Amino acid sequence: MSAAVLKPLASVPGKGGAASNGKVTSQQKLTTARRVIFGIEVEQEIVFRGWELGKSYTRKVTLKNVIFQGQKLHFQAPTSEAFTTLYPKLITLSPGTSFVIPVTFKPVERQVYDDALVFQTTDGGTFEVPLRGLLPEFRLSLPESLHLGVGATHDRISSCFEVVNESELETPFYWKFEPPFDIQSSKGVIAPFKKQQVTATFVPDDAKRYILDSILLYGDKYQHSAKLRLEGVSKYPQVMFYIKRLRLGRDGNLIVDFGKVAFGDSRDRMIELRNPTTVGATVEVSRMDKTHPIDWVFECPIKKRPIPGKKVLHVTLRFSPKLPWTTSVEYFHVRVSNKCGNLVIKCIGESLGPRVTASCGLINFFQLMAGQTATQPLKLENHSDQDVCYMFDTDPETSVFHFDRPNGVVPSKSHVQIVVTFRPFLPIQYYRRVSLLVPDQEPIFIDLLGTCHDIHLRPVILQAQHLRLFRLRNERGLGYYSPEQLDEFIRAKKVEVGEDDSLLVREAEQWEGLCEPAQQLPPWKEFFFADGHADIVFNVPHVALETTHLDFGRVELGPGGEVRTVCLKNNTKGAVLFNWLQPTGPTQPSFTAQPTFVEVPAGGSATIAVSFRPEATDKIYACELEGFAYFKSQRDFQIVNEKTVAPPFCLTLKCSGHTFQPKSEPFQPRFLFDREQLVFPSVNVDEMFFRSVSMFNSGDAPIYFRVTDLNALGQVRDCLGTEKYGSPFAIKPANGVVRVGEYQVFSVKCVPNRMDQFVSTLNLALNERTDIEAKIPLLGSADKATVFMENKGELYFPPTNLGNCLSRCYPIKNTSRVPLLFEWHVHHTQSDVISVSPSSGRLEPNESLVCIQSELLLVLSYRLEIPDISKLKVLAVLPQAQTWTFSPKAAGKTLLKPNLVVQGVSRTGALMQKASFPARIISSGSEGGISAVEAYIDYGTMVVGSSAVRPITLVNNSDCAVFYKLVVSVVIDGPYDAKDLAEDPSTLELSQIEGWLQARCKQLIRATVRPMRRVQYQHRLAYFLMTNPDADGDCRPLFSEPRHLCHLLSTGVYPSPNCHRCAGLGIGPPAQKEASADPTPAELIYTVATRQSFCRTPRVLTRAVLDFNFGAAPFGSDESSVHLLLENPGHVTAEFQFLMPEELQMDLEFWAETGEYTEEELHHLKVQGQRLFSVTPSKGQLEPGAQVVIRAAYSHRVPGTDRLPVLLKVNKGREILINFVGAQYLHFHSKKHTFNPVPIGEPNPSLQVYDLYNGGDTTLSFKVDCSSEDCEFKIDYNQSLLNCAGVPDTQRRDPGGSRSFELLFKFSPLEARTYVFDLPIQIVDGETALISFCGLGFDRRALGDSQPDVDLAERPTVASRQAIPLQDQLAVLSEERLSFSNVPVFSRNRRVVFLNNTSLDRPAQFQWHVTHRSHSQIVTIVPARGRLEPGESTLCHLILVPDSDPKFYDLDLICEVQDLVRLRQYEEDIRDWQEELRKAEEEFTITEKDTEMENKRKVAKPQSKPKSQSSASSGSKYRKDLSLQAELRKPQRPAPFLLHLGVTAQSHNIHDFQAQFPDLWDSVCLDRTLVQTQRVNGGSVEATAAPTTAVPAEDFEGEIVELAVSNVLHSLLGDSDLLAAIAAVHSEPAPFYHQLPQAQPSPGLRAACGSGASASAEGGASAAASQRSSSSTMAAAAAPASGSGGAADSVRSIRASSASAAGVDRASCEAEELEKEKVLTTAQFGTLCESVLENILLNIVSEANQREFDITARPRLIALPPRRKPQPQSQRTPQSSQR
Repeated sequence: MSAAVLKPLASVPGKGGAASNGKVTSQQKLTTARRVIFGIEVEQEIVFRGWELGKSYTRKVTLKNVIFQGQKLHFQAPTSEAFTTLYPKLITLSPGTSFVIPVTFKPVERQVYDDALVFQTTDGGTFEVPLRGLLPEFRLSLPESLHLGVGATHDRISSCFEVVNESELETPFYWKFEPPFDIQSSKGVIAPFKKQQVTATFVPDDAKRYILDSILLYGDKYQHSAKLRLEGVSKYPQVMFYIKRLRLGRDGNLIVDFGKVAFGDSRDRMIELRNPTTVGATVEVSRMDKTHPIDWVFECPIKKRPIPGKKVLHVTLRFSPKLPWTTSVEYFHVRVSNKCGNLVIKCIGESLGPRVTASCGLINFFQLMAGQTATQPLKLENHSDQDVCYMFDTDPETSVFHFDRPNGVVPSKSHVQIVVTFRPFLPIQYYRRVSLLVPDQEPIFIDLLGTCHDIHLRPVILQAQHLRLFRLRNERGLGYYSPEQLDEFIRAKKVEVGEDDSLLVREAEQWEGLCEPAQQLPPWKEFFFADGHADIVFNVPHVALETTHLDFGRVELGPGGEVRTVCLKNNTKGAVLFNWLQPTGPTQPSFTAQPTFVEVPAGGSATIAVSFRPEATDKIYACELEGFAYFKSQRDFQIVNEKTVAPPFCLTLKCSGHTFQPKSEPFQPRFLFDREQLVFPSVNVDEMFFRSVSMFNSGDAPIYFRVTDLNALGQVRDCLGTEKYGSPFAIKPANGVVRVGEYQVFSVKCVPNRMDQFVSTLNLALNERTDIEAKIPLLGSADKATVFMENKGELYFPPTNLGNCLSRCYPIKNTSRVPLLFEWHVHHTQSDVISVSPSSGRLEPNESLVCIQSELLLVLSYRLEIPDISKLKVLAVLPQAQTWTFSPKAAGKTLLKPNLVVQGVSRTGALMQKASFPARIISSGSEGGISAVEAYIDYGTMVVGSSAVRPITLVNNSDCAVFYKLVVSVVIDGPYDAKDLAEDPSTLELSQIEGWLQARCKQLIRATVRPMRRVQYQHRLAYFLMTNPDADGDCRPLFSEPRHLCHLLSTGVYPSPNCHRCAGLGIGPPAQKEASADPTPAELIYTVATRQSFCRTPRVLTRAVLDFNFGAAPFGSDESSVHLLLENPGHVTAEFQFLMPEELQMDLEFWAETGEYTEEELHHLKVQGQRLFSVTPSKGQLEPGAQVVIRAAYSHRVPGTDRLPVLLKVNKGREILINFVGAQYLHFHSKKHTFNPVPIGEPNPSLQVYDLYNGGDTTLSFKVDCSSEDCEFKIDYNQSLLNCAGVPDTQRRDPGGSRSFELLFKFSPLEARTYVFDLPIQIVDGETALISFCGLGFDRRALGDSQPDVDLAERPTVASRQAIPLQDQLAVLSEERLSFSNVPVFSRNRRVVFLNNTSLDRPAQFQWHVTHRSHSQIVTIVPARGRLEPGESTLCHLILVPDSDPKFYDLDLICEVQDLVRLRQYEEDIRDWQEELRKAEEEFTITEKDTEMENKRKVAKPQSKPKSQSSASSGSKYRKDLSLQAELRKPQRPAPFLLHLGVTAQSHNIHDFQAQFPDLWDSVCLDRTLVQTQRVNGGSVEATAAPTTAVPAEDFEGEIVELAVSNVLHSLLGDSDLLAAIAAVHSEPAPFYHQLPQAQPSPGLRAACGSGASASAEGGASAAASQRSSSSTMAAAAAPASGSGGAADSVRSIRASSASAAGVDRASCEAEELEKEKVLTTAQFGTLCESVLENILLNIVSEANQREFDITARPRLIALPPRRKPQPQSQRTPQSSQR
């Protein structure tokens, strides 16, 4: 048995109750934790471990009472035999006392023992103390999980945890884990009760969260396991890079420009590295190139440094130039650890050397007398940014020219004023060229001139002109001749005098003894080699000493001192006199020269003795002896030619020595050097380069220096450390003395003798001390031009498009220590194919020309962010990268071999030897092109203003990359003007217009189409192949015409839901035209969500304004509702919403409300507050092809007329303003009514109808005022324009039985124009409505066939078919609008309509009604009533017969459809209600409360009445007790559902109809009986028809009439004679005279029947029509059908009589034929034939409607000949042969 305990990582309490400190002792093993239960403190458990068989182990169970009252306990002994304890007894524990129970464990078997001591308190509480004997087992405890935190990718995160061995066994273990986690000490053994520290490491390789389980296997066979969950989160490190003066160079690198730094100084640039993440990152800065340390001028002290999360690291880059006037370039890698990339930083800096100038280069003191003194100023100006020390190479104490400040410092950007004093004492000419030494600057020479006279000698006054002429003679080889010799040459004409008084040697007179011309040396060479004592002699000095420095060394004090000799050599062609200038003063000088005056012949020499006589010991002596040599002939100015005067030659001898005793220690020197080492730039072999170093004496004693072992300078080491001989270095001066507080400038020369690097040391012995030696390393080299070319000089160009060019960057690097001038050489035959830019340039040492790497600008590639890199300035002074351009001329491969020629440039400006490096360029040309994957891309239908994106895949199937430019053209198909379409913005936007497409590649371009109008767009996408863009970004196409790519098809639409149907109880106009029109720009500004305003009445700028009139109804009646079917016929989703004014207004704070409410606003607030108008649903979305039914309702809860503007907003579509109107009184279907056009001059224009509807519950009286000037236009003809016809006066009262009234107007225009009439219609005791009538008059002669006759079938009225099933609607009509169009008067016009029962289980009954009594005389429908079974359909036959007056008919037929199921239920409810009413009258209940009222209440027993009076008695009973009726509510009869059938027609006079519609005349059938009746009567309908008047009656009067009529009817029904007479009437035949009237047919009518012409029926009215006016329902319309049957019987009687008289004579036969003809020409016979045909067709349609046969089936008629036997040829008859 084994177990693994998982514990948290924190410290866990041990078994003994103490915290675990990492060591488990035996005491802790035996102790157990305690607990308190029921006030008793006791051990949690007793565990025995490490036991052996046969031994006893005892542990104690201690019970302690920890409460303040005594307790008694009972306990039970363990049940196991292995555990024994005391005999159970009562345990009494006082407060604070304890009781110990020993428990003995004696195991007998090797097993696990488990038992318990059970304790029970007197209160009934029970608890246990478990007793356990455990076997030894492997048990390791470790944390459940270990979170290693958040770290960076590829970083290492470690964390430690403990594994505790809680068993007494030595436990081996082994770890199993998976990367990126690692566990050190993955295998080992843990001693019993010991713990081991384990380290887990997290090394992630990706940025994500890692959760892995590591398995710890332990045990002797690793059979046990424990799980440790390791968690870690890894993130990519991110370092943000900030530095000042950061630029992007043209070579593609990030440049840190240090600017110009003075030599000897240093400048730092601080790089700020920010870690914005929470994970740490390590940054390493290293030098990119492995160059020699002598070239390291940039330094980064931080090599590798971690950056914790949210911290900042500052890295310093330091620029310390080692050479003045140089440009240094080095590259550094900034690497972010964890393999997250690096960044290359190019450091560039320019060093500035000292630049000190003197105010003048020549000072002439002119003539002075001996002993006089003259001074001249000299200004030294420092133009550099650092302090510069200077030193005049002269001794101010012994020289005749004295500088008051010969040594010092010139501050930066400042100057020093120096006074030069001339103190001659010998009457000679004085000239000395003094060197001004400045460290790291060429020497500055100052010429000092002066002349001294006395009373005896007056030499020529020395001028600057003399000095100039002498230098010219010296350069021409005449400088070594004395003045007298030159005069002789002039006289001998060997030389001639030039215009500037200079002497010129004639070419024809050259002689062999002429001296060599002197070389013009630069300052450094002149300083080093002018004295003629160097290893190289450029010009032989005219007069020279053997040495320029005489070092006496240590000299003992003595009377004679020490004397040394120096040889004076005269190298001129004339004798010279030499004078030493001995210092004068009170003391004897230490150094003297003898003789002080000596004459030296031409080419001769003299010996000069120099003596050193020191005066004190332990002292340093130094002095400069100055002497002047001059030609002997220049002693007096009288014998000297001005043109041949030569300046004197100044000779100086520096003497030094000391008197340090051998046993005495010289004083310690204190000095400072301005640099630690002296580095020389790389130069050519045998090329000289000079540098200088300064030493400052900072002590209080002079310093005596001497170069120790000059031969040691010759031992140099190369770069490998090998000693070589032949030193390239030389120093001047080699020894000397530096006075206190002065500078000593050492000039060092380096002349490499081979291509190598040289390293040496300049050792200076100071004050003859062996323990102190100044050492300055000297570094120099000679180098050649070397260049590194990538890929061994090979450059590959991929295939390039013909006519185009391709550029590639090719990096080169200067690997030498000298600047290089490079130039590419391309063969002239290949110059038009290949080119390079720049073709030449300059490369600094260690500088590279690399390609611009765009990856450096991508932060994601390196995880390094450069702030605002778009504003980095391009370094203008750096050259561009090498860019090769290949322009193929033909297809195929090409091999090009250009050469790179480089030449080094020394620091001195000297050019090195050229070197050539060959290159190979491999390229090829190819023909390119692109294509599109899809030839047609269809965007489908899009909402105008929206956008859709489709990818266009461009494919380059060629072998070369191409640079393309896309061209778009569009073809628009729509109903707009081309000029308007041209002003629209572009509807196609491409994500990329031009760019590169690589070979064999694809590219996705996002094409965004944004239609601007409701048109079809066809975009044609083509392309040009372009040349590469030039520097200005311009490029040109490779061909003239674009090449086709693909077509983009799109269609712009507006969401325009169509309103197909308006149905319901109210009146609503159709909105198809308004909804389908294009929205205005103002309507497209807002969407449904943003259509709000601060105004109380928001402005609606829309052209679509509709009046939605719900009609009029009585106050409190049911709400009027209109159902609209909105259908989305388009291909886009239409989102709509009906916005009330309160929804359009934005909610404002109380303080923002301004102004008073207008009357209109108050009315809108009232309507919206009462919720009179409602729209359901008010908003929604219609998918393409979807439909939704909109219900608009008006509640008649408030008296008056209510109006509310409602905005129907279609998102991204139309805005339709709908004016909701509802009323409770007189209803005007429109405030604007348009008459049909009427021709001018019409004598009898058609009557035009305007309907009024009374929706209230009271009768209204109104007045029509036609007396205005607009209505009666009186002219000479006294003609009225508008007349209200058929109305005897202006006041009309609506009949009580009808709610509608027709106003008939006769419009008679006089001119061909539009008339507008405003007629007031005033309601008596009510408001007045102003109705605008508009009429159009036209000239029929001018218009001809194009006259504006309106076809009523084409009017935009309600749809002819119902598409919305309404609530409780059982039946529907096949047509809801029938238009008869133009018909003549007295014509019989027929239409068929089907009434369908849509229910599957409910039968229905129907009945037709007309809305006006006069309509029953015009229209007839059969059947007028009937029954419809579920699913049954019946045919209704409608006949329209216009009367004699031409009119415009707009009739409304109402079909009441009653649900029979609900009607039967109503009848049952009525019977139940009557039964309950009867019971209430006959029965009652007596209670105790009613005993007091018993005498007052009488109950009468009902008496039986006769059957004939049952109805009257029931009515009287019903009227007796109204209280019972109030208690028992009478069931309401179910309201029928009303179907409306609209009938429109326009009637014309017969002659007018024939003239205007000749094509329709043949299809017209006139009812000639009406025509004849009209002719016979000769009057109008009004003359024959009796007017019907309605008499108003009260309620009680109506009841009396009802009772009287009911009694009469019951009496008649009980009369048997009457019933028999009625039955006999039906069987009687119709009389013949009634069937055939005796009136003779007129000849005109007979001719009309035969030829088709019609007779005039103007001004007449039909008598039959007047007879049909007696009934207001369609049930009375069956009389014409019976009349037709009588006419048929008469025809049959006539034929029978004519057949029976066949045997009479001819006269009687002719009379019969004449009678027959009379019958055939009668109107009744024509009507009979028409009725027969009509009934036949109706029967066929009815049978097809009943599905008795398929009327649409294809007719099939198969006629086969009879089978007959063949007849002989002779027996065939002629008829059979012709068959």
